[in-house]
Amino acid sequence: MENKQQIFTEYPRPQLKRDSYFNLNGNWILNGNDILVPFPLESNASGVKKRLNNGEYIIYKKEFTLDEKFIKDFTFLHFLGVDQQYYIILNDHKFDWITPLNFPTKIDVSKNIKEHNELYVIVKDDLDFRFPLGKQSKKPKGIFYTPFSGIYYPVFIESIDNGYINKLDITTTMNTVTLNIDSTSDEFNVQIFDNNELIINETFTTKTRTFNIDNPKCWEPNNPHLYDLIITTKTDKITSYFGLREIKMQDGLIYLNNKKIFLNGVLDQGYYPEGIITPISYDSLKYDVLTMKELGFNTLRKHIKIELPYFYY
Repeated sequence: MENKQQIFTEYPRPQLKRDSYFNLNGNWILNGNDILVPFPLESNASGVKKRLNNGEYIIYKKEFTLDEKFIKDFTFLHFLGVDQQYYIILNDHKFDWITPLNFPTKIDVSKNIKEHNELYVIVKDDLDFRFPLGKQSKKPKGIFYTPFSGIYYPVFIESIDNGYINKLDITTTMNTVTLNIDSTSDEFNVQIFDNNELIINETFTTKTRTFNIDNPKCWEPNNPHLYDLIITTKTDKITSYFGLREIKMQDGLIYLNNKKIFLNGVLDQGYYPEGIITPISYDSLKYDVLTMKELGFNTLRKHIKIELPYFYY
C-alpha cells in the first residue's frame, strides 16, 4: 500500500540531516483499516481513537517500494517514538523486542531490505509501571491524562555507504565550536556558514576538532542566531547547525554569555487536542514557542516527554 496521505515530510533530525531519506509516515493498515502514523492509537488524528486493553496488541502493516539505487551498504529503520514495547517483522524476518523508554531507536535492516517490502510493527502497551509513562492513566482526570499507545513520532528509513557519520556531538563557547564525530571514515571536510556566507572550510583526519569563530554572533532568546554546518566524508554528507553560547551559575545567579538572565518560564507539557502527545505538524511546535515568546517568556521547561528534534531546532 502506498501512502494516501503524507505528513511530517521533512527529514526529522535537523542536527543530522542527509539526502538519503525515505518517509514512512502516512497511512498504515491496522486490523484491515487505515491508521494515520505517527499519531497514537487513542488520538483523534490517528483516525482510530481506540483505547487499548491489557494484553491487547497493536499490529501495524505497511507495504512500500524503494528505488534499487536507494539501497546502499547499510539500511536503518528509525522509530523516533513508540509506546511501550514493540518488535518488527520485515519481509518475514522477525527482530527482537525493543523497549525504547521514550528514546528514538535505530534498527539495522541491511540484510532484510528489498526493493518491495512488507513491514509489520507489533506493539504492546499495558501502562507497565516498570517503564516511563508520565501521567497517563486509564481513568484520566485532574492532572492525569489520556493514555497513548503505539507509534507516536515519525518513522523513516535511510540507506548509507560504509564510512557514514553515525553521530555528531557539538559543544560551543561564545566564540568556538567543538565537533566530536562518530564515524569509521578517516577524513572529514567541515564547512561552516553564517547567513549563507562560508566562513570556515577545512579538511582534517581527527574525529574531534575545535574551530574558532571570528566576529562571533552569540545565541540568546531575543536573537537566536544559528550557524549552518556541512560535514562531508568520502561516502557521506550531513548538514547540521549550532548556536554559540555559554551558560553558567555564579553566586546563585544564572549567566548567559556572561550576562545575568532571569529565567521567566512556563511548564511545557507538550500535549495536543488532536494528537495527544503528537502535534499535527512542525508548525504547531513553532507556534507554541513563538506564542510563549510573545507572552514575555524566555524559558520552556519540558515536562516528562522528549520532544521531536524540530522542537529544539
